[in-house]
Amino acid sequence: MISNTYNIQAIEIQDTGKYIISMEGQNHFYDSFLVNDEKLTKGHHPDWVIVNSIPKKLERLVSKHRKLVYYKLKNSELSKVTDYPAMLPLESINKSQTYEDSCVFKEPYHEIGYLYEPHYQEIAAHYEPHNFNLKIILSIKDFPDPFSFEYKARTTDLYRKSDVYTINNSSLVQQELDKMLFAPPLLIHRPVKLKAKDLLNIIRQHVKDNINKDVAVISSDYDFFFDVTKIVPLHKIKKYQVDINQGTKKKQKFIDKEVTNKMEKIIGFCATRKDYERYNGSSLLNDLIGDNAEDLDRKLKELLDSLMEFINTPIVECLHCNAQGYIIKSSASLINKCNEDMGDTPPLCHPYL
Repeated sequence: MISNTYNIQAIEIQDTGKYIISMEGQNHFYDSFLVNDEKLTKGHHPDWVIVNSIPKKLERLVSKHRKLVYYKLKNSELSKVTDYPAMLPLESINKSQTYEDSCVFKEPYHEIGYLYEPHYQEIAAHYEPHNFNLKIILSIKDFPDPFSFEYKARTTDLYRKSDVYTINNSSLVQQELDKMLFAPPLLIHRPVKLKAKDLLNIIRQHVKDNINKDVAVISSDYDFFFDVTKIVPLHKIKKYQVDINQGTKKKQKFIDKEVTNKMEKIIGFCATRKDYERYNGSSLLNDLIGDNAEDLDRKLKELLDSLMEFINTPIVECLHCNAQGYIIKSSASLINKCNEDMGDTPPLCHPYL
């Protein structure tokens, strides 16, 4: 049985003999098609797939289902004592008013239609052939392997409700001229841009997944602003007393308390100029641009790796400058042994992070 006719656009890859194809309106159903008896391979773009040779045969999977074949008497004994036929063909049905289990029969069966019930045939899952029109829109010498750009991102709002979503190839922004000159599956190998807002949400999720909570904490987490604070151990522990009976009529009772750490904001991010001007000490994120999706992926990974190294590296107070600055914990033993001859603040000491 030949059914629908599909329009197929194709890009020929000369070196491999493969084709990148697109079937209008069928991108969500590619898993159900066979081309030349082979499954379709996902490619660079959700609307386009890869086949191993020029399409000559197209089939689509028809799921297991029931097919209405005729109507039969609910009580088969009636056919023995009346002239009612044991079964009625589908031609007996007024198709414009057919609802399988409840239908309208044509004359002369209109009055006795209630005595009949539908009979179905079980049809196993199978592939059904289809006609198609093939149009080769482009022929290219070679084509790089598909590259998947995919990162988890997280939004949040004023009520701290979060939603994790995926940023992938389709989330990237291409140049308008490239979109006019190149077919959609080729755009992933052209210059692409990750919007600052998406970059902020990727950073938010990445920091949540990888932060060392013994070293730093997320101190602000809003849709428009995100920052991180370091936990800095105090060189000199501050001791104080608290009256646990304060505010009551009981006799004063003091207990000793200690402050062992202080909090130092180290980095904050905004995605818009308006938010950047509103929040002092934040960094304005710009759109991240790559020569192609793979280059963008490399740049983003380098950014995230360096950010997490900065966040998760423990720091301590610098004794050389009387705790006015900070040094990396692993360097503390060296710097803190400095003598009076060193003079100025050591180069590893950072008064402001």
